[in-house]
Amino acid sequence: MESSAKYKVTPSEVHKFVYCPRQYFFEHHLSRTMSLREQVRLFLGKLFHIIKSLTSKMRGYSVEEKVVAFVGNIKIVGRADALKLEGEAAEVIERKSGKAPRKGAWASDVLQAAIYALTLIRSGSVSKARIKIEYRNKAHSYVFNEDLAAMALRVIDDLILVKYHGLVPYPRRGPRRCTKCPFRSACEELDKSLEAPGEVLEPGSWLEGIGLIPPNSPEALGHSLPRQSSHEG
Repeated sequence: MESSAKYKVTPSEVHKFVYCPRQYFFEHHLSRTMSLREQVRLFLGKLFHIIKSLTSKMRGYSVEEKVVAFVGNIKIVGRADALKLEGEAAEVIERKSGKAPRKGAWASDVLQAAIYALTLIRSGSVSKARIKIEYRNKAHSYVFNEDLAAMALRVIDDLILVKYHGLVPYPRRGPRRCTKCPFRSACEELDKSLEAPGEVLEPGSWLEGIGLIPPNSPEALGHSLPRQSSHEG
C-alpha cells in the first residue's frame, strides 16, 4: 500500500484547511518565516500539550502515537494528542490551548480529530470511535458517525485539489480571521486577478457557514466508514 499512495494528508493540514482554505493554499505554496508572536504562541501551545500529556499517560492513554491508514491512493498519517483503544472502540483526544467557544467546538478542531478517528477505523484497529476536543476551560465529546466521516472525506478531497493540483480555494473571510492573516494583501490581489471570482466552485466553499459543530448525541452509535473519497482507486 505504501508504494501505491499517490497523495499524503495529515490531520494538522486538515485543521489549517478547514480554518481557511485560502490561507492553507498560501502557507503550502509560499515560504514564510513565522513572526515573533506566532513563535511565542507555538511555544505556549507546546507547553500546554506537555503538561496535559502527563495527565493522559497517568490515565492510560497513548500520547503522540503515530497512526497511519490508506484510503485508496491516499496515505493519512499523523500523531494524535492522546488516544485509547478498548476492544473495537477508540477514544481520540485533540487538545487546543485556547478558550472554548460558548457552544460546541470549532469545525477545524472537530474535523482534525475526525481524521484521526477515520485513520484508526481505516487501519482496522477499531470499528467505531469517539472524539473529544479539550480546550483549556472546557471539553466537548462527539461520536464519529456518518456525518463526520462524510465531512472528513470531503475535506480530504478538496485539500488534495489544492495541495497537489494547485487549485485556488475559497477564502473563509471574517473580520478577526482576515485581520490576523499574514497573507491578507496577497489574497486580495489574487481575487482581483481571478477572471470570474465567485462563478467557479472553489475547493472548500462548502465550509462557509460551518463555524461551530455542536456535540452530537451521546446515545448515537459509531459506524464503520460509510462512504468513499473521490480519490480512491
